[in-house]
Amino acid sequence: MNSNLKWKIDNQDYNETIELYSPSRKILFKGYSDDLVTSVRGEIELKLNYGIPKHIFHHSLRKIGDHVILFPTVESYELQNFFELRNTINNFYLSLDFVNLWRQLRYDPSELMNLRGLNDDDWTLFWFFQILGGPETLSLGIWKDWVIDKIVAEDPEGYPSVLDIIRSPLEFHSELVNISRLVKPVNVYIAHNNSSIFEWKAIDSYERNLLLLNNKWGVRVKPKAFTLN
Repeated sequence: MNSNLKWKIDNQDYNETIELYSPSRKILFKGYSDDLVTSVRGEIELKLNYGIPKHIFHHSLRKIGDHVILFPTVESYELQNFFELRNTINNFYLSLDFVNLWRQLRYDPSELMNLRGLNDDDWTLFWFFQILGGPETLSLGIWKDWVIDKIVAEDPEGYPSVLDIIRSPLEFHSELVNISRLVKPVNVYIAHNNSSIFEWKAIDSYERNLLLLNNKWGVRVKPKAFTLN
């Protein structure tokens, strides 16, 4: 039984349809099975639509240990719609779930053996994606400048600060860290243009090189000299 990613398949052959769901039953895709997977851009991607057939939100499958991360590779014309919907979507799944899904779709699971990982820029962008209301772009440079400009404060303070980390060249350990028992994150306060404040749980206050990707997973950057404010 698939323990994380969930799906329902109806009909057969060319009329086969699939509904793909996150663990919290948020719909990721609804449509013909043949429309879900593509590799025309050089890597395996899912063409998610979040249940709205007129949209296509490309996400590449990236393998990290025994997990697959859905990494956004969304086309520029769909970015606004993607950023309006993305906060409802989980991006971390067990590799076994995709093996089972591939078998259900009658694909060869060996295709999943050579999935790419995430590079340092990918990890940084994925970290920034936890901030809601940011720039509607996949450009790391734009995100980085925006976050630096919008940070008001962080609590608790310490070294390295989140600004120190952002301004430094980062090298990531390519493994996820389960942070379900994390006691005290560093809260970073982000000022939006509408005068609202977003509270970003950015790093672990006890292990400040542990960057938080959501309320369950984090990733470490390798200890090095961070840039001072």
